[in-house]
Amino acid sequence: MKAILIGITLSGALIALVFARLCFGCLKKKRRFAALRHGFFGLLFTCVAALFGLVQVSTLGYRALVHETKVARLEIKPRAAAQQFEATIYVDDQPPQVFLLAGDEVYVDAHILKWKSWANLIGMHTMYELDRIGGRYRNLNDEFEKPRTLYHLSQKKPVNAFIVRQRYASLAPVVDAQYGSASFVPAEKTVTYDLMLSTSGLLMREAP
Repeated sequence: MKAILIGITLSGALIALVFARLCFGCLKKKRRFAALRHGFFGLLFTCVAALFGLVQVSTLGYRALVHETKVARLEIKPRAAAQQFEATIYVDDQPPQVFLLAGDEVYVDAHILKWKSWANLIGMHTMYELDRIGGRYRNLNDEFEKPRTLYHLSQKKPVNAFIVRQRYASLAPVVDAQYGSASFVPAEKTVTYDLMLSTSGLLMREAP
């Protein structure tokens, strides 16, 4: 998908540049109607390039989701102190991240973006991004009284497609659905989980 978006962005920018040169040429020859026509198409292709460039920036860190996908591996190691454990998460090409968490369970959530069918034709399929990891207490009173631990897993980006879609309903013709999905499992023993994500949501399975 990335290659397709880059191709559309660069093509739109190149075509816009061609129309801009044609527009200035017509202005020099005082052909105002032709200049207006070329200027209109130049602006149109500039908008196309800007739109697809924005899509690339706003989906930075998101990955394509096909059926059921293994998105990460999570290793849990309890600490000597009660209700404390170490969680190490491995995500493909990224270095492992280690978190010291408090609670009885490990909690992970993700953002999921589903695009309209017309967008699928240009390679924009369902995408996901892991968002947060944290500790979770089984007892509700512990949630209020004991230390809370929660950390970001997502990449920082100038624009986030998930947040933009939530804020602007006008993007509904482009994004079919956007939702969050979460899963949590016990963290009381040394264990390794596979984080799996399907179109129905995020789940964790104990690794073989």
